[in-house]
Amino acid sequence: MRRLLALATSVFVFGCATGSTGDMCKIPGHARQWQADYCLASVGTDDLIAAQPCLDHEAAVRFSSTCAQKQHYKRALCKLIIENGSKPGSIDDCFNDPNFMGKVVRNDGI
Repeated sequence: MRRLLALATSVFVFGCATGSTGDMCKIPGHARQWQADYCLASVGTDDLIAAQPCLDHEAAVRFSSTCAQKQHYKRALCKLIIENGSKPGSIDDCFNDPNFMGKVVRNDGI
């Protein structure tokens, strides 16, 4: 019984960390899409080639889960656009807005 519980726990934890259906994250899209939206906004372009150094750098950053990764990049993207005046309100308002997302997330890819 103990081994079965350990196996079930590891499957649940692994599934959440990889973004499977066990991940109850309320942020839509894939973590890499949020990362791409953040990098594109940080360099101020829609050009992936120009954003590649940012993408390479951010690919090395590790997170405890895909949800934590999406939360990080959504908050970072909100911070960028609030600070540059593209969106009114606070970073928290932006982050808590379920409709806020970048083009890559919205279009389910580039």
